[in-house]
Amino acid sequence: MSGSRSWRRAASVCRAAGVRTAAVAFSVLMVNMPAGCLYGSPLGGGTSSGGSSLGDSGSWDQGSGDSATGGSGDSSDGGGSTGGKRSSGGDRNTGASGPVRDVSGRDVAGFLSPSGNIACAMMVSEYDGSPWVRCEIQDRLWDPVPLPEGCDQGGGTALALGTDAEIICITDTIRQWPEAGTDGSVVLQYGTSLRMSPITCTSERSGVTCRNTRTRRGFTVAKASYTLF
Repeated sequence: MSGSRSWRRAASVCRAAGVRTAAVAFSVLMVNMPAGCLYGSPLGGGTSSGGSSLGDSGSWDQGSGDSATGGSGDSSDGGGSTGGKRSSGGDRNTGASGPVRDVSGRDVAGFLSPSGNIACAMMVSEYDGSPWVRCEIQDRLWDPVPLPEGCDQGGGTALALGTDAEIICITDTIRQWPEAGTDGSVVLQYGTSLRMSPITCTSERSGVTCRNTRTRRGFTVAKASYTLF
């Protein structure tokens, strides 16, 4: 089976089994996916050395961003208590007030926050055609409570959104692909969004927020906290 077919089928298996059990198939996906597919060609255009944000041309440029280990930016949500929660209200719209790059119709697209602390991958399942997104955070001050069922001490966790938002167990990481600042990486500048309808992810200094505009579910992830809604 070719690499392209392998990762597309892996995404289908993840979706068919449900986002909660996506980790097993995601391991296959990450092994077989061509390196350019996650951070390069699916979004097209742009370089990793510029300083500007998404412009009218729709190209992407790498900004200097902030540090993943200190200072301001998405590595911190500005303080407050740590930990996660599922809110009962809040903004359920797209939340995209700035430029939006629409990648609907693609099979996979990925991005990094300007600090490189948050990495996300958006994928479409061949099983039912529904997009879903997975985000990982490298430097955090919180742990998911309760730990998802089936997670062992040797694995990790990530935030996922399909029709609903949840914490999932993972056995692999999308961080084996290019880090922020390397050639081919795609950085989602602060104030810009990436959309794979009906899911939109927005990058802000307060963190990354992904929403499903049909189900009105989503999550926000930052260094200090995460929220499922």
